[in-house]
Amino acid sequence: LKIKTITSVQSKVNNKKIFSYKADKLIACSNSIKQHLTNNYNIDENRIKVIYNAVDSASTKPVIEKEQLKKDICIGLEDFVIGFVGRINFEEKGVDILLDAFKVLSKQQLKIHLLLIGEGSNYNEVEEYYKKNKSKATLLSSKENIFDYYNLMDLIVLPSRVDPFPLTMIETGLMKRPLIGSNVDGIAEFIEHGVNGLLFESGNPDELKQQIVKIIENKKYGVTLADNLYNKVLKSFTVQKIFPQYEKLYKDILKDAN
Repeated sequence: LKIKTITSVQSKVNNKKIFSYKADKLIACSNSIKQHLTNNYNIDENRIKVIYNAVDSASTKPVIEKEQLKKDICIGLEDFVIGFVGRINFEEKGVDILLDAFKVLSKQQLKIHLLLIGEGSNYNEVEEYYKKNKSKATLLSSKENIFDYYNLMDLIVLPSRVDPFPLTMIETGLMKRPLIGSNVDGIAEFIEHGVNGLLFESGNPDELKQQIVKIIENKKYGVTLADNLYNKVLKSFTVQKIFPQYEKLYKDILKDAN
């Protein structure tokens, strides 16, 4: 059949997806994914188009008051909240790295709270971990009104070992929150260390702890990083900026088909 096909590639996959990668065009969500496709599947660069993930700026307004939500989930009103949003997974998302950093940090900083939101293969292990260590931590399943929860976070951490281009990263920007991420894949591609966020060596909980302390001890620095991240997202990563790139790609491939 003379039908043109397009595949969107949002993750690193090895030894699979051989049929999907035969598409006429591949949309990679970051340059790190494009490199993965060319290096591991020997795909011609001309078949790959990088189009980043996007967020809708109109959907970020919180509904529940910050103080009320803190009371509802038993977080101290004065606590500095370190947040994680994503799959509760050790192998790729590195949640265990964040737990190790928080365990040490919570002994030095009394007024901090860890809030993890998501579901995944290591959900039960995380639940057991913070109960065993009696940490000031809360684990919640995925939420539809996620921006209400972003609103009560003072800092968002992405401790991933692998992460092509996390949506959490640009949602954090829209919510004007400082972000700390591991120096891997799409995170390192997007975050400029010391400009619009902080990076740490992937798999190093001690370095992650040090970066968290920088934000806790210098709130103005955190605000500057958050403002810069917000401006970057608003300039290039909203649906208004990204969707036209999809439209152009589809129009071009239809033109070729005709």
